Amino acid sequence: MARFLIAAEELALKNLLNNTLGRENILEFCPDEPSILERLKSINYDLIVIDMELKNGDGMKLLESTKSMAPTTPIIVIGHNRTERVVETIKKGAYDFIAKPASGEKIKNTIEKALENQSLKYEIDYLRRQQDVIYDLDRIIAKSPSMKRIINIMRKVCKTNSTILMTGETGTGKSFLAGAIHFNSHRKKGPFVEINCANIPETLLESELFGHEKGTFTGATKTRIGRFEQANKGTVLLDEIGDLPFALQAKLLRFLEERAFERLGGNKTIYSDVRVIATTNKNLEEEIQKGRFREDLYYRINVINLHLPPLKERIEDIEGLALYFLKKH
Repeated sequence: MARFLIAAEELALKNLLNNTLGRENILEFCPDEPSILERLKSINYDLIVIDMELKNGDGMKLLESTKSMAPTTPIIVIGHNRTERVVETIKKGAYDFIAKPASGEKIKNTIEKALENQSLKYEIDYLRRQQDVIYDLDRIIAKSPSMKRIINIMRKVCKTNSTILMTGETGTGKSFLAGAIHFNSHRKKGPFVEINCANIPETLLESELFGHEKGTFTGATKTRIGRFEQANKGTVLLDEIGDLPFALQAKLLRFLEERAFERLGGNKTIYSDVRVIATTNKNLEEEIQKGRFREDLYYRINVINLHLPPLKERIEDIEGLALYFLKKH
């Protein structure tokens, strides 16, 4: 469910937007520039709509102020069709201009395109529809009883949004199967974003996950979108979550509870609709006993547990895997 900020006073337009968008999205109406800018200080919206005919403000000035405060958020402008005004709004950063009288269908189509365009900007391409990777559950080599059981469970969890913890030794296929779950779920058209918690230095990992604002630290010359924000409407794979620094575990826990966070150095609350799949080759219960992993975080990620056995425990799969790799290489 997307969250829209709408700058509009006209009752007919507000009713049209409510009827067109209100069932599937959260709409927040603001009548004037001060209240709009105040909300933008604390909340990150998926899209902003501005009526140029505001009684208590200058629509063009509001567009500039809004774009300055929310530079990555698409803005749709609605107003009377004058060529010079349309050109100026696009130059000032609006995604599109909808001429009055606007139809519900035109508004809906324009907003869907804006959100789709935003998603494409955030898309991470690796692990997404690679030609040599086929995420077809029927084609995964699984002759052993243990793998057949796992594939059957995967078919069921693909239909849910539940958080998944995948455990097993290195090389058992955790990342691949996480991709298979994503691309066989209703989120398959959304991003599949992977981050390896063990390979990124602790000093950079928070920024990688949650993003940072311009000027937060030396070298932060522009705002960076984090992986959770990039993955909106899709899936995040937290590979080797057992190596996540203890200091970051509390922030991850809050995100899992609320699907909300703030970028490093920022105070805007950002909401992201993502499914989380975590993998680890560690025994997290032992890590909890040693004080290296939060128990409350463990229970948050361990909603559905999939333990992948090593190949030595599923010898029925060896021949099929050998033939597959011989053919491939």
